[in-house]
Amino acid sequence: MQEIYNDSTDQEVYFDAVDVSGEFAVRLVGSSDGELMTGATVAVKEYKVATASISSPVISWVQALGKWKLVVPVANVTQYGYGLIFITKDGIAPVTIEFKTVHDDAYFAGAGAISALELKVDGVGYSVSDAMVEIGEVKTVSDGIATALETPDNFKADISNLATSAEITALSNIAAVGAEKIVPADKYVFDASAKTLTFSSPYDTLTVEQVTFIKNLTTNYIIWDCRYAGYQTLPIRFGAAPNTHVLSFDSSDSDAANTDKIMIVVNQV
Repeated sequence: MQEIYNDSTDQEVYFDAVDVSGEFAVRLVGSSDGELMTGATVAVKEYKVATASISSPVISWVQALGKWKLVVPVANVTQYGYGLIFITKDGIAPVTIEFKTVHDDAYFAGAGAISALELKVDGVGYSVSDAMVEIGEVKTVSDGIATALETPDNFKADISNLATSAEITALSNIAAVGAEKIVPADKYVFDASAKTLTFSSPYDTLTVEQVTFIKNLTTNYIIWDCRYAGYQTLPIRFGAAPNTHVLSFDSSDSDAANTDKIMIVVNQV
């Protein structure tokens, strides 16, 4: 596994090549440092991105390392994570290079500082300094509660005042937040050819925003992950009335079958 950086520059990967043009397969070695390998075809495949070809690939022999070097143009390094590079050429065995694209901390450190930051609560903007004041006030209140609860007498006195406490009243107005849960197998029907999931009660009122993750455990194919930013378009959708409980999805999982086990994670209030 080789590492490359998404830092707006061309990257380099190194590999060995095996000559299979003769009767016996032998390691293909350049005759001099910098010698170019011509006639090769190179393709790059990144996660959930179509395979892209590198036009006029530059492959040269590195005498000091005893390996061939491929220059990967910056345009072919578009995201972070794992990927594959495929190299084919008449007379050599096909080469597959696994790579991992990582952050260049030095690059990001110099990318520019945030000149201004605004925090928003219920649509109201707060500057960093205002937010710090608000946080300080919250800390003062929490410290006061801690002090009041230090002795039994204070605790009993404070409990008697809870009904009229402004802090408790404010906390009671916070909206409930749902918890993630996995939809039981008897609460959905999977149709692999139609690419649908049909939900039954109490999951028949779900919205797209509540579906966080869908994976075919049988084929190990991820149908939807709301935390992954690589989707170009939203790949899931609920049908219009009266089929609002039928979830359609885009999938290239050709091995899927109706009997597959599907993990569906939802956030339901």
